[in-house]
Amino acid sequence: MTDLPGLPGTYALLLHLDAPTPLTVGRLGSFTFPAGDYVYVGSARGPGGLRARVRRHARAGKRRHWHIDHLLGHARLAAVHAVVDAERRECAWAAALSRLPGAEVIAPGFGASDCRCPTHLVHFRQGIPIERLRQLLVTRPEDLLSNLRQAIATADNETSEAITHALAVDSKATSLLLPLLKEEDADTRWWAVRALAAVGDAEAVSPLIQALNDSDEPVRCAAALALAQLRCDKAIPALVVLLADESGWVRQSAADALALFGKAAVPMLVQALEDERDGVRVRAAYALNKIRSMQAATPLFRALNDPNYLVRTYTYEALDGMGLLDVILVG
Repeated sequence: MTDLPGLPGTYALLLHLDAPTPLTVGRLGSFTFPAGDYVYVGSARGPGGLRARVRRHARAGKRRHWHIDHLLGHARLAAVHAVVDAERRECAWAAALSRLPGAEVIAPGFGASDCRCPTHLVHFRQGIPIERLRQLLVTRPEDLLSNLRQAIATADNETSEAITHALAVDSKATSLLLPLLKEEDADTRWWAVRALAAVGDAEAVSPLIQALNDSDEPVRCAAALALAQLRCDKAIPALVVLLADESGWVRQSAADALALFGKAAVPMLVQALEDERDGVRVRAAYALNKIRSMQAATPLFRALNDPNYLVRTYTYEALDGMGLLDVILVG
């Protein structure tokens, strides 16, 4: 902490709180801060830069001026991560941290009085290593991509997952990730799909549809579920085609994805319910059972006579779940 440069930059404080602690944070209000790790992000632009700002945070007995001063009176300052940069990055860092698995906002508005961020303080009940923060909180998206490659190469799935969420808040993320879909390594392509799903913009849809034809089964499965997450209806025809994939695992992923589209997928699923291939009809019936739309009622009644037992089972469950079998029996 003492060797930080006296230059402007952005910093992250890693704090640890041993026990739940009720605190009143100035005008922000009163909160009970659970035990665990906290990451607070801020910027240093005044005299002395990062060195002066972090030294003040670490000093005991100071006057409480900022929101973080209230928490620092009870939490232990475990580590500091800082970068020298003329650009203010604390808002982007806070957004990236808030998207991480396990991230919680305990005090809305904490440290964000002069911006529109939900918070600049994020809680991690299960903890977060400072090494991961250093991999996530960088100055350029290209650095994040480099760190992602390293995490994939070392099979560090937790860090890879964290980086995909951190990438998602950067406007350049999609253009940086697209080349990864063409790499020879299947794990790299899988994580590219996973990251594009986290980014969630329209530019990612067409590459993800193309990834449905990837030679690797897990990549095809990931692409199917990613498209369902993005909810772009133009992906539905390609997902219906995937119901005929040679892999049962992929067929099931496509069916799960189509079920998540809901009513938008019903017309094409109804067509698939008449396909000559058993595997296609079974997954179509499965998805329609999940959706349970009245739009599919008549085709489902016809499918009760399907020669395949699973098709009949799924269609019976769908009609029963919609209350249509009761109507027939009562009538």
